[in-house]
Amino acid sequence: MDAITYRPSITEAEVRMRVQRVVMPGSELESWTVLGEDHVPVEPVERFLGYLASVERSPNTIKAYAHDLKDWFSFLALRGLDWRTATLEDVASFVAWLRLPPATREGTVTVLPTVAHHRQHQGPERFPHAVRDQVPRSR
Repeated sequence: MDAITYRPSITEAEVRMRVQRVVMPGSELESWTVLGEDHVPVEPVERFLGYLASVERSPNTIKAYAHDLKDWFSFLALRGLDWRTATLEDVASFVAWLRLPPATREGTVTVLPTVAHHRQHQGPERFPHAVRDQVPRSR
């Protein structure tokens, strides 16, 4: 059996947010923002990052928050959720989603056959420990 390629839904394929460096005119102060797929700053993220800048947080801190918030808002968009109504379960799902490799999160992962499938086609002699470990031991 060949590997199965996961194809993202239209919703997943369309969510393309990005973190963008911003240099303040006149002062040359550096900050960061998150742009939505429409290339417009994501308003709630922009407000929070603006607050961090106003209390003089390091640009590196603001950049780190920008990347984390991009991930959060991308996750919410993929699931059709609004940030104002996110639940504890949504946060738990987000944490699990973050543990996936980035390619998996973006829907570009290739799903590989399982070990059991491979063992079935290769024969148990190729995996003697797997067969032995599945047989209950008598005392």
